Amino acid sequence: MVKLSSSRNKKSMKKRNLLIAILIVAMLAFSVAGTYIFMYFSSGKNPTEYKKTNATSQSNKSNNNSTINNNSDSMNDNEDDSIINPYDWDKIAKTNKDIYAYIHIPGTKIELPVAQSDDSKDDSFYLTHNEKGNYEFSGCIYSEKINSTDFTDPVTVFYGHNMLNGTMFAHLHYFEKKDFFDKHEYFYVYTPSHKLTYRVYSAYVYDDTHILKTFDFSDIQVRMDYFKTTLNPSVSNANVRKDVALTQDSKILTLSTCTSGKSNTRYIVNGLFIKDEVTD
Repeated sequence: MVKLSSSRNKKSMKKRNLLIAILIVAMLAFSVAGTYIFMYFSSGKNPTEYKKTNATSQSNKSNNNSTINNNSDSMNDNEDDSIINPYDWDKIAKTNKDIYAYIHIPGTKIELPVAQSDDSKDDSFYLTHNEKGNYEFSGCIYSEKINSTDFTDPVTVFYGHNMLNGTMFAHLHYFEKKDFFDKHEYFYVYTPSHKLTYRVYSAYVYDDTHILKTFDFSDIQVRMDYFKTTLNPSVSNANVRKDVALTQDSKILTLSTCTSGKSNTRYIVNGLFIKDEVTD
């Protein structure tokens, strides 16, 4: 009887220890999941962190003074107004020399630094690191080394996460709505001494083909064939400006982000380069 009782106690203790172990593992799993979810929802950027004093009102004035020339795909500024560069590039350079541009899309929360990895990092570094080079789930808007940083390539691609809290490139999905697409025609890229204006001409869901590694844009025929697909995407929910024409000398900037719940598609917004202005 004593041996039987002792055996039962041992079995009971083993079950209890097993339950405790399962409980500990479950608590750790919930903790990790909770941290992951918190990072996913809370990661974001402060768009004014690298702005000069009073830069917001100055840059808005600069953008508002731009008027469309109906005879061409360009924008003309009032000759009496200088172009203000709203970002503190000295501060940016001290923070991270990989940051080479800033993108601003009116009507969205997208006003963010753009980085490109130096030779010590791989292209995917900024997928999981912020503009300061520190690990952060939301990463940083970035381009790959296959692109030059002077925007002279036929096709340049910026990548950014589709964050559930609406940060990073999540607001690119605003262009899915035709009304928003129609009303928001331009976005801007600033470098230390230039303001580049792009006209949004198409936005649509695309597959996960790596654009820059799949197409040889140095081949003019390949380039023109690809340009045609951006003007006439074979998807039903595309938004396209019908008055845009692309030539072999056109330069486009493609903004790419994920689509919710789908790992094999991307949402892309294409902008046609139309103006380069020297800034103060």
